[in-house]
Amino acid sequence: MKNIQMQHQSHLAAEGPTSVDSLPRLGDFPRAARKGSASSIGTSAVSRFPRLVAVPEPDVDETSAPDRGATPSRDDARSKSKEVAPKVLERLLVRKARRMVILRTRDIQWIEASGNYVKIVTAEGSHLLRSTISDLAEQLDPVCFLRVHRSAVINTEVLESVETNPAGDYFLRLPGDQRIKCSRTYRNDLREFLASLQA
Repeated sequence: MKNIQMQHQSHLAAEGPTSVDSLPRLGDFPRAARKGSASSIGTSAVSRFPRLVAVPEPDVDETSAPDRGATPSRDDARSKSKEVAPKVLERLLVRKARRMVILRTRDIQWIEASGNYVKIVTAEGSHLLRSTISDLAEQLDPVCFLRVHRSAVINTEVLESVETNPAGDYFLRLPGDQRIKCSRTYRNDLREFLASLQA
């Protein structure tokens, strides 16, 4: 045992004293070697942690995607404000003998097709107007006027009564004891009008 200790001491003496100053310093290595060491150390350290991978954004079709920041222009707002209900015909110019008479449409009781003309009946009499009944009916107020036959339009404001027969036909009673039959084509329109009066 004593011999082993003596050998160990002699071995240390041969190597010389060990101190902090004898340890290698960073300045003792070339600069390239220092960069390589730092790079290798950093790479090995970072490789142990998961990396953030950039995920590509999905392609968006700009033509179909809504523009949330867009606001309607003033021109669009003005065009919408100008959208009003279609203008209805309020007066007609008809010929009476050698005179031109202005006729208010609200005074019309009913209209009847007569060839290339229409006969307009009022409380004061009848007038002929060169027009088709379809063209004239489209210009009248749909709230007041109702087409009940391909050759007849009535003013619902002056409608006095509605009569039916066992066959299911409707007969409309107007002033002057005028009686107009509603055809099957316009029967549903008449029923909707009568239902609106009961609501």
